[in-house]
Amino acid sequence: MLITKVLVMSEDYEELLKPRDVAKIFNITVKTLWEWQRKGIIKAVKLPTGKLRYPKSEVKRVWKSLKVAESRGSKGLIGVPPKALNKKLRGKD
Repeated sequence: MLITKVLVMSEDYEELLKPRDVAKIFNITVKTLWEWQRKGIIKAVKLPTGKLRYPKSEVKRVWKSLKVAESRGSKGLIGVPPKALNKKLRGKD
């Protein structure tokens, strides 16, 4: 897994992950990841080259939200259970 780093204002480095690596973490397709980004579920950073990268802190935030919602049996990030999230985003209700 190749990790890119970007300089943030505090001069610390934030790890940035490629879309395919984030998709593997969540066991989803890159297309579904782009849908999550479009819907505001996860935020991406656009590099000067135009490529998208996902901050590791953002991936952890979404992962934690999904796990907490799943463990509580509650609704997920967009009002659906986490297991149904992919179906909802793909329009397969």
